[in-house]
Amino acid sequence: MLDYNRLPDEITEDSVVTMSVIDLAAHLPAYKTRAVEYLHNILETDHPDIILIQGASIDNASVISNLANDYYLHSSPNNTSLNYANVSCISREYDIISQSEIRITTHDGMDIIPDCLVDEFNVKGNIVRVYNYEAPRGEFFEIHRVYGAKMVACDAYKALRAAKNNNLIMFLGGDLHANSDCESVQILEGKRICDKDNIFCSCFMDVWEQLCPNISGTTERQTDVFNPDILLPRLVKPQRQTFFMVYGNRFGRIGTPLNIEINGNHTTTDGIPYSDDYGLTMNVWIPELNSKPAVNN
Repeated sequence: MLDYNRLPDEITEDSVVTMSVIDLAAHLPAYKTRAVEYLHNILETDHPDIILIQGASIDNASVISNLANDYYLHSSPNNTSLNYANVSCISREYDIISQSEIRITTHDGMDIIPDCLVDEFNVKGNIVRVYNYEAPRGEFFEIHRVYGAKMVACDAYKALRAAKNNNLIMFLGGDLHANSDCESVQILEGKRICDKDNIFCSCFMDVWEQLCPNISGTTERQTDVFNPDILLPRLVKPQRQTFFMVYGNRFGRIGTPLNIEINGNHTTTDGIPYSDDYGLTMNVWIPELNSKPAVNN
């Protein structure tokens, strides 16, 4: 939980935006039970203003539609082959500016994964752009993850260049299905340059790496599920591959991440893990535009 007593006085509860990324894992059994309990836990515990949902079942759309009273819902096109969609939930307190998708397809137009959802909205006069991105899963699909990372990196660069005063605040959240040393992740972080492909270098920063440098970014998942009292242990990934990233060095400025924590490391009342992935919850500082000084000079 965020301890306001340890923060500068200008960082108040009203100036903090909470974002969560979760994977409902529609491909695993007991989807409705897990999804309902996971969402309830997130809403009650973290009170997020933005929820980036991945792996929502198309056949159980009512699980997500229940959020519509409090959030604008932006869903990826239905993918009948995978039978799940990704959904971005944006607080109705914010004015939506645009909602779009980055279609990641093969040369013949076949979708590789559900689209990367892109939402741009107004938070107290600040323009915020959020990417809900899930990379292709699978041990042999790194080449596809690299392709997707290049498309997202290019879109973010162009969006920043088009923004007035280059002051656009951008975040990316999702399951990259890769560790931080993989090429696809390093492209997003600007650690690998893609000039030969005419793709501009990205500069997303891994928030976990910045705020929790002494805690492994691939937290062991089996420590709380590999025991005989919990069901489906072999369906749970051994490591967290979920990321929250911020574009550019926002630290000390409006848009700075304040803390980041794991969510979803619980089980249902029947002892089933919420998902095969941990999620993340992040708090960021976004005060009313021009009303507060920066945290640091």
